[in-house]
Amino acid sequence: MHKAMRSGLALLLVIAAGAVWGESPDHTNVAALIERNQSDLRFFDTCVSNLPLNDGDGQPDALRAEVIGLYREAMQHDYNSNLWFMQGKYPAAHAEMQQSQDFLQQAYEKVLRRYTETTQAFLDAAAPIKLRAWARSRNPLRSRYHAGSIRGISTAQRIPRSGPRP
Repeated sequence: MHKAMRSGLALLLVIAAGAVWGESPDHTNVAALIERNQSDLRFFDTCVSNLPLNDGDGQPDALRAEVIGLYREAMQHDYNSNLWFMQGKYPAAHAEMQQSQDFLQQAYEKVLRRYTETTQAFLDAAAPIKLRAWARSRNPLRSRYHAGSIRGISTAQRIPRSGPRP
């Protein structure tokens, strides 16, 4: 009986160890990161394609060229992380994924800064028109929409400095 218990316990340990050693504990985390990064890349593709091709003088837009360079680097690191992931080298895949996210974050901050500056200029130019229209109609919704847009732009300007809220 004692020998049967030992062999049963040994079999249980081999099965449990096989389940633990069969797959790295980082597999699930890296797979989730890869999926999230793919989603972020697809979202950012729209941001890049909405940037103007040329500046006001007809010259290629410098910000677009810089952002596309960062975007390519992010995509290259994402591709490398997928290769490492498929080979089962999860720490290397995680390191590549972090680099991809760093490049994507740098590019996103540059695009966000451009969008907030442009939106601020539009709001500043439209403020007198909005205020005159509000004074004529006395519609309180107009002033609320304007105040909300000002709050939204000031929040967007703070995000690159402070980061998103947890």
